[in-house]
Amino acid sequence: MPFERRGGKAGGKPSVSLRALVLCLWMAFIWGHSLRDGTASSGESDFFARLKPIMDLLGAMGVTSWSDRTFLVRKMAHFIEYAVLGIFGWRLSNAMRTRSRAATRLIVLLVCLVPVVDETIQLFVPGRSGRVTDVLLDLSGVAFGAALSLVISKITRR
Repeated sequence: MPFERRGGKAGGKPSVSLRALVLCLWMAFIWGHSLRDGTASSGESDFFARLKPIMDLLGAMGVTSWSDRTFLVRKMAHFIEYAVLGIFGWRLSNAMRTRSRAATRLIVLLVCLVPVVDETIQLFVPGRSGRVTDVLLDLSGVAFGAALSLVISKITRR
């Protein structure tokens, strides 16, 4: 079965197929958010910016202007969703590493192209814009997620 765990044991590592599916679903989640128009996207940012823990955190950082708060919420959301993509991409490429270095390189390339496609989608959505700076922020999130995965992997192997 394609989604069976290795060795068929409960608690084993997820299969490559399952990891690939999760990665693809997360990419769809990211691109789905890009298809939301500017009003819907701003509404979502406003909702999170109004959450008390976020308001308290940003207030403690000295961020008092509403536009600055929503800007930071949007950028934090970008970074976090791409850090998750980096984690999923690393897990799949790590599982593929023993099978094929070419497949690993392809996964890395695919994950790095996701923000380019994301920002390109936004060029065609009313009230949205694609920005090179967002691609760089997203790639930073990918790198952070992959690095975090690597560190956790090394710690858990000990």
